[in-house]
This record gives sequence, C-alpha cells and structure tokens, in this order.
Amino acid sequence: MTTQPEPALLGSHNDDGVAAIGDWAAGYVRRHPLAALTTVGEQFVLGVRTIQYFFVDLVTGRFQWQEFVRQGAFMAGTAVLPTILVSLPISVTLSIQFALLAGQVGATSLAGAASGLAVIRQGASLVAAVLMASAVGSAITADLGSRTMREETDAMEVMGVSVIRRLVVPRFAAAIMIGVALTGVVCFVGYFASYMFNVYFQNGAPAASWQRSRLSRRPTTCFWRCSRPSSSAPSWRSYRPRRACPPRAGRRAWRTR
Repeated sequence: MTTQPEPALLGSHNDDGVAAIGDWAAGYVRRHPLAALTTVGEQFVLGVRTIQYFFVDLVTGRFQWQEFVRQGAFMAGTAVLPTILVSLPISVTLSIQFALLAGQVGATSLAGAASGLAVIRQGASLVAAVLMASAVGSAITADLGSRTMREETDAMEVMGVSVIRRLVVPRFAAAIMIGVALTGVVCFVGYFASYMFNVYFQNGAPAASWQRSRLSRRPTTCFWRCSRPSSSAPSWRSYRPRRACPPRAGRRAWRTR
C-alpha cells in the first residue's frame, strides 16, 4: 500500500530544484565568457606557433617531409571527388543565371564567357574553401582528437617531441598546397561544365564563348598600348580604350597615328 508524500516535503524538493537550476545558470553565465575567451586565445596562440614553427623548420631543415607528403595525399583523396561533385551544379547554376540575364539585355553570346569567368574568379575559391573546411578539416580534427583521447599527444610531450611541429605543421603545409590545387581543379571543372552546358543545352555558340573569354582575360596593359593621348590635353582622361590590340605587323603604323 502506497502513501502520498507530504505537501511540505514535496514543496521543499521543488525549492531545492529551482535553486540548483538558478545556481547552474548563474555559474554558466560567469563561466561561459571566460571559456570562450580562453578557447579563442588558445586558437590564436596555436596559429602563431604553427606559422612560426613552419618557417623555422623550413629554414633549419627539421620539416617533416614524409608526414607532409602523407597528409597531402590523404587530403587530396578525401576532397577531390566531393570538390568535383560540388563544382558541377554550381557552374551549371551560374550558367543558367547568366543566360537568363544575358537574354534580357540581348547579349546571349556573353553568357558562356561570363559564367566561366564567374566560376574562375569567385566560385573556385569559395568551393575549395568550403570543401577544405568540411571534408579535410573534419578529418584533421577527428585525427588529432582521437590522438588526444588516446593520450598520444601527452606521451609525445613526455618524450620531448613537439606536438605542433610533429603533427600540426605538416598538416598546415599540406592544407595550403591542397587548397591551391583544389582551386585549380574547380576552375577547370567549372569552366568546362559551364561551357558544355551553354553550348549543348542552351544552344550557345562555341566560338563566341571562347573568343569572349579570351578578350575578357586580355591583360590590362593592352589598354595602354592601344590608346594614345590627344595633343590638346595630355592627361589620363584623354586615353581612349580600343576594342582589341592591332596586329603585330601594323602596330608601328598604329602608334604613329
């Protein structure tokens, strides 16, 4: 036979629970800013030490080249396929958007070149950074975290081996190299995908897209070579841009005009 708890005893337990929750909330408010500042400070110190040891090890010859090559191969194998799969829909989406915009203003021949250049100038670095942070960053974090849980880092410190030099610096250098390589991969795949989509699905002209891309990538020195100031007002405002540089044979006659 069960008995009902006394009302006074039940009320005291409720008061104790409310007080415990209030104490925990007050302690969390006091501890959380300090913990956040401590985490940010430790990350800043780790970044400074990593860059310092990176240059020092390169100069003194203590850089871990074997670990660097191993981690670079691991990062490349982890991130290449996701990078290609992500760059394809992004390039196709940009091609569709630029085709719609170019069709509204009557410049459909510029759609392929504009989408390709958008991928090269902006989309490639963005996709490479996202994939490096998601795929490669999570793999590095899991590796270092598992080593810490197994107390491998503590054992290395006891033996006098620097954890930053042995584990962090090679991964840092490999991440830089693979990030640049992934940017090149995204540039190639994205430009090729946007070109193929514009030509075969949007009925764009292949020669027009390629020629527009070449003209848009022309160096800025062509502007100064192909323009000449007027004799009346020799200033920077008198420079008139041309559409393209003259042929090499007629360049001397062009300059004497």
